[in-house]
Amino acid sequence: MSRKIKIDLIVDTICPWSFMGKRRLEQALKTVSEQGIPVEASIRYCPMLLPDERTVIGMPRAAGYAKMTGIPEGVEEETKRVDAEGAKTGIHFKATGGVISDSTNSHRLLEWAQSRPEADPDGKFVMKLLDSIYVSYWERAEDISQIDVLVQCAKEVGLDPDTVKSFLESDELERLTTTKAWANGQRAGREAPCFVIEGRIKVHGARDPELWVDLFERLAPQPASQS
Repeated sequence: MSRKIKIDLIVDTICPWSFMGKRRLEQALKTVSEQGIPVEASIRYCPMLLPDERTVIGMPRAAGYAKMTGIPEGVEEETKRVDAEGAKTGIHFKATGGVISDSTNSHRLLEWAQSRPEADPDGKFVMKLLDSIYVSYWERAEDISQIDVLVQCAKEVGLDPDTVKSFLESDELERLTTTKAWANGQRAGREAPCFVIEGRIKVHGARDPELWVDLFERLAPQPASQS
């Protein structure tokens, strides 16, 4: 019998390491399935805002992330590192394209999607929407604070564009989402991504799939010993 594991995925939509961390977790779960390891995961998206994010909204990405990380002299080197790590994960970053977006609307959309009939208990539908938003921002360098951009992301996963547009034009879930983002930032120690397994095991950063596979093997039910 498989063990069902609950994972809280604490991420920001404008964080490149969050994008990589999500993809690497999914790669690991695919390996777990292929290897017959008796573990299944349900993933719950949890919003978070990066520290000092509000101070750089609208800035060109290179300058904004340099200011946010405090390493302006090393931003070119860091960009190259992010690009290389992303490529290994199948992500083609445009880290220096576009501007830094206000991520609030994207988090509102994801929160709203979790309560929709299309959402499944394992979180796969919301993960598809999250991936669509990441691709929009990081691979196409689009501004995910814009309603039309998010409507297109939602349309890509099968949500009704008119319904999504109507929701995003309201202020529904704005206060709830920002409150959750603050609380999750505290829970994650203000580091993204952060994965909370079964409410007690915390894993920080975009860990390699091999680490996840090893962890899932340890969490898997052990076969009964033969007497």
